[in-house]
Amino acid sequence: MVFILSAAGAQQLLKGKIYDKQTDSVLVATTIFNATKKVYALSAREGDYSIDAREGDKIIFTSVGYLPDTVKVLNYMIDAGYDVTMTLKNSLLKNVTVKSASYQQDSLNRCFLQPAQKRNGIKNRSAKRRGHLHQSHWIFVQKIKK
Repeated sequence: MVFILSAAGAQQLLKGKIYDKQTDSVLVATTIFNATKKVYALSAREGDYSIDAREGDKIIFTSVGYLPDTVKVLNYMIDAGYDVTMTLKNSLLKNVTVKSASYQQDSLNRCFLQPAQKRNGIKNRSAKRRGHLHQSHWIFVQKIKK
């Protein structure tokens, strides 16, 4: 009995490693998607990957923080392997202005302009007794409120 395997029917794997373009370090957990066959794979710890692919298939490599890379499979890629280098995605943030009150003003706002009973859920008398509000500070607060 003779068995003949057709090359067209045999499973072919596209294999290789995935690297960061700038640092040349391997990328872990990169998603590899064969858009032609609707098949997914994930790269290993060492950056290695393999996915079922044939000549002409469209393969998309994606990784968080990197630009996606799309390739069309050619026979030499299957025969020799295909290493991928991915480029970091540049993310521009909107301009932000940071404003800060002085340390003293911030302390006054936190301690005196918010009554102790609201902050601590206790009455003024017990706040004074426990040292949460010094008597001179309480007088200062009363003068501000007038």
